[in-house]
Amino acid sequence: ELRDPFADIDLVLFMLSVPAYTLYNQGTSKFLLRMAMAHALPASLLARPTRSDISLLYWHGWKQ
Repeated sequence: ELRDPFADIDLVLFMLSVPAYTLYNQGTSKFLLRMAMAHALPASLLARPTRSDISLLYWHGWKQ
């Protein structure tokens, strides 16, 4: 089952009320999400400033 988080109006309204600086803080993308999930994510993942570039892996997967 595919769930679309943007279909939840309460979540959308909450995110619209959050100041922009909390979403991208200290050069780190998804800062608020990372802090909310800090208890469940490994420190190495939390320390990455942006997501990994998976385009090469994605392209390689299509070729197989």
